[in-house]
Amino acid sequence: MTMLSVRRYQTYQYSLPQSPLGEWRGRLFALEGIRGCGCTTQARLLKETLEKEGFSACVVCPGDSALFAPELLQAQTSNVLSPRAILLLQAAAFYDQLEKLIIPALHAGQIVLADRYLHIFILSMMGTGLRKDWLQEVFAAALIPDAVFYLSLAPEETAVRLLRERQELARCGGLADGNRHDHYAAFLANQFALSAAWAQNPFEADLISIRAEQNPEQVHTQILTHIFNRIKK
Repeated sequence: MTMLSVRRYQTYQYSLPQSPLGEWRGRLFALEGIRGCGCTTQARLLKETLEKEGFSACVVCPGDSALFAPELLQAQTSNVLSPRAILLLQAAAFYDQLEKLIIPALHAGQIVLADRYLHIFILSMMGTGLRKDWLQEVFAAALIPDAVFYLSLAPEETAVRLLRERQELARCGGLADGNRHDHYAAFLANQFALSAAWAQNPFEADLISIRAEQNPEQVHTQILTHIFNRIKK
């Protein structure tokens, strides 16, 4: 296995009480974007390529927290919980994943590929009336990734991709959208709002924007180039 140089990780603001920061050989790269942009496909391709190059790599996603996955799925497919309650449930799952999967993998020297990180949670909830500063405070103990790749895609294109794959669009609509019978309209409204939020880059951090409408291999090559450049530092 190819060994990486030691890197000291930092959090956005607060330290994790049960997981003290240290100097680890692993790397953390986040893939973000609206539904259907190809994050899952790219995470899989990157893992395969990195392992062929001799690196140890793993993929994590928000649903990997076994403790909270059922509750998250139920909350996201119903109108029972408030946006604040859903966000706190997502945060609990995120930190559970961070402490049990991401940090141990970094400590073991793996390249961690996050198929969505914290950014999508914050953007999704900004449209529900929750304040940006409160949302950022909730995730202030998260590790700062080595890079965040934003796979930009027009909402119309992601809708076409999801319809082609026969995925359920009702689950993608905004929480406050009462027009649930028109799944396509609800989906587009939600995705347009997310795209507009991404364009404003509310995270005050560098996002590496990749045009996701390109061929998946082209997207893969661009992301991989950025990753190799950061690994060599």
